[in-house]
Amino acid sequence: MIRTGGQTYPTITDAADYFKVSTKTVAAWIVKGIIPAPPHITYGTRTVEVFPATYLEEAAKALNKFRSARQSPRRRAVGRSGEGAS
Repeated sequence: MIRTGGQTYPTITDAADYFKVSTKTVAAWIVKGIIPAPPHITYGTRTVEVFPATYLEEAAKALNKFRSARQSPRRRAVGRSGEGAS
């Protein structure tokens, strides 16, 4: 958590705990566009990503949509036994 201006903001570590994955996985999902980019705040001289509850809910929906699309039946039978045998 980051505290600034009297408010507390969740970090990528908190998001990783929410999704029960590593911080590297959350970062990879963002880079790949699987979940949307999180909002940013100014923290001292830096700009940091924050992961509020509303963002996490939106990201969870995007992640579920991505996972559902990957599990849809789109596989075809690759071959039959005996094909290509000499």
